[in-house]
Amino acid sequence: MGSQDFNRALRLELQDKETITELESLLSELLDEVKINYITRSAQSDPTQTMEEVDQILEQKESSSEGKSESEF
Repeated sequence: MGSQDFNRALRLELQDKETITELESLLSELLDEVKINYITRSAQSDPTQTMEEVDQILEQKESSSEGKSESEF
């Protein structure tokens, strides 16, 4: 019964224009923080090193998937 009450209350709150405005504001602030963190991190990292790490991860995934497909037969 408690989860139904919560769902009903949540639906009512989401219909309130003030709640929607507050949620939009919070989501906008969160998105701004994500952008700032992404830009800061990308400015601090070495693109060549990042690509080497991506290549290593892809090689590991390929070798592990090859091992799985061979053992399945």
